[in-house]
Amino acid sequence: MDTSTDRMAREDTLHVGAARPARLFGLPYPLAVFLGFVFYMIQTNLTGWYGLTWAVAVVGPCWGLAYVIVAHDPYGASVVVAWCRTCLLLRDKSAWGGPSCSPLPACKRKIRTMQ
Repeated sequence: MDTSTDRMAREDTLHVGAARPARLFGLPYPLAVFLGFVFYMIQTNLTGWYGLTWAVAVVGPCWGLAYVIVAHDPYGASVVVAWCRTCLLLRDKSAWGGPSCSPLPACKRKIRTMQ
């Protein structure tokens, strides 16, 4: 019989393959879908071979650069998306000095001075 430590080591091991995000041609799926959408928009707005050429010329280098960046940290794209969803869109960052969860519009505080 196995000792309890051997059993814990065998059962509690989380292999890297079980923790990786789903990938499409080397990029995490959300990033690949976004670049595919950019490709689609360029190709449909500039129709024919002209649009296909421009789409490949724009998205191809972006895909390659993203592939190199994400090769070391596959969750890097998810971190950037989470940062954009929480911090980039905040309108009251300048008033509060950082991200705020306040649903109310930010108003400048009126400082009363003694006269």
